[in-house]
Amino acid sequence: MNNSLDLKIIKTIAEELRIDISQLTLETKPYNIVEWDSMNNTLIFLLIEQQFSPGLTFEEYSSCQNIGELIACIKSNSIKSKN
Repeated sequence: MNNSLDLKIIKTIAEELRIDISQLTLETKPYNIVEWDSMNNTLIFLLIEQQFSPGLTFEEYSSCQNIGELIACIKSNSIKSKN
C-alpha cells in the first residue's frame, strides 16, 4: 500500500468501523472483520461515494472480494468518469 488514495480509503473504512487502521490490509475481506456488518457495509459504500465520487453501483461495490479489489474498482471508475 504505497498510494495515498489507498491509505485514505482504508482510513475511511477503519474510521467507519471504529477499528484501528492496522487491522486492515489490501487483502482484508469484509467477513474477516466482525464490525463490518451489513449496515456498516452500506454506510461504507455511501461514504466512498461521497468522499471519492467513483460512480460505483452497489453491485460493483459488493462484487469486490477485499479492500484491494475495492480500491482498484474505485480507481478504475474514477478514470472512466474523467473521460
